[in-house]
Amino acid sequence: MAMTHGMTLTGVSDTFTILMEEQFMKNKILAALMILGFAGGLAVTGTSFAAGDATTKACKGKKAGDMVTVDGKEVKCPDKKKK
Repeated sequence: MAMTHGMTLTGVSDTFTILMEEQFMKNKILAALMILGFAGGLAVTGTSFAAGDATTKACKGKKAGDMVTVDGKEVKCPDKKKK
């Protein structure tokens, strides 16, 4: 049997298997973190769209720069978007 630094081929195979399992776990953790980050980004984006919609409704009929109250906060009406 071939010996490499005191390890048999079976020992090398076992070491390789352990390293592959560790890499697989790291990949699973990375995938889970990416999914959580994506979901968090969607939640923040949804919230900002909802706030923008409330501001748009409150500013309807007002001029840019007028102050309106949205969810108990004073907000300045934005400039109209140019098409």
